[in-house]
Amino acid sequence: MPRGLPRGTVTFLFTDIEDSTRLWEEAPTDMADGLRVHDAIVRATIERHGGYVFATSGHGFGAAFSTATDAAAAAIDSQEQLRDDAAVNFLVRMGLHTGEAIERDRSYFGSEVNRAARLMSLAHGGQVLVSDATEVLLRNRLALRPLGEHRLRGLRGRMSVYQVLADGLQAEFPVLRSVDYFTGNLPAQLSSLVGRENEVAEVAEVAAARAILAVEQRRAEERGVAPPSELKIGVMLEVPALLWQLPALLPAVDFVAVGSNDLLQFLFACDRDNPRLSGRYDPLSPAILAMFRELVDECRRHKVPLSLCGEMAGSPLDAMALLGVGFRLLSMAPPSIGPVKMMIRSLRLAPLEQFLATLNDGAEHSLRDKLAAFARDHDVII
Repeated sequence: MPRGLPRGTVTFLFTDIEDSTRLWEEAPTDMADGLRVHDAIVRATIERHGGYVFATSGHGFGAAFSTATDAAAAAIDSQEQLRDDAAVNFLVRMGLHTGEAIERDRSYFGSEVNRAARLMSLAHGGQVLVSDATEVLLRNRLALRPLGEHRLRGLRGRMSVYQVLADGLQAEFPVLRSVDYFTGNLPAQLSSLVGRENEVAEVAEVAAARAILAVEQRRAEERGVAPPSELKIGVMLEVPALLWQLPALLPAVDFVAVGSNDLLQFLFACDRDNPRLSGRYDPLSPAILAMFRELVDECRRHKVPLSLCGEMAGSPLDAMALLGVGFRLLSMAPPSIGPVKMMIRSLRLAPLEQFLATLNDGAEHSLRDKLAAFARDHDVII
């Protein structure tokens, strides 16, 4: 039964019938019959899982849930029932996104609702997509396949998109319908390396940037502009070349911030924006953790503050591993703060550090399963 109008941070589910215009033209009677069955199945399933239907179109629903798990369960259950009913002669695409709700007159508005609807529009019929904000709440509860980062039409920025995998749901689909892959007559850009020439790749670039800053500071002083009381200059470590220049780099900066998304894809020569390649590596590989441990040691030796941002920081299990190799400053999206904070409060660091020390020479593709087992054995909430 529905539990009333969800408020605060909610998970939105949007659904839509694929290719409905063509189906109405070709078989209007069958489409009308199928639509009646579709509407009954989807609405009843949403309400059975505690959702609130706040919007309907001719071919889909917009619903809000208090929890991401309820929303995902409703999506999976709906897809299974629609697939099994012979009257439904079409496929339905679905998208799940979590964000702060702006509620008025028992409906929802705002950018988070728009993101949920745009995410759904990327999907193919029979596919259930999940945003990065919702993935944080569903990981370790559902099987999710990363599909890379995608731009949503008409919205700023990019979103990491995942596909729900469940028994009975179709698993293989074509490339998502994002604007990255449908840009008029121009060929799609398959590598995010294109146009990324401005990252710092060598220490000489840091020195050049400092020289430019010094010139601008002098110009400001000549115009009578008061200088800032404190100015710290750091570097975003995203290009692997800097890892072999640390003795020269660290004395030249006030802090280092690791951009884990780009650094890891460059280290593995794997474009995370391309869904055909995005799952090729695991951030919790022995090579990555060994590299991070050495970076932490060098920054400590030079007394340079070190932080990390990116998807790793927002994953409780990945963040646990980062703490174990010595990171103490992590930057993440707001929806990730709660789950990571719960992990930290339940973690005893010394046993984790001892455990990771035993894995230094591992040759596995990933240490994820071993770290998850450690978390279970030590009651760490991930």
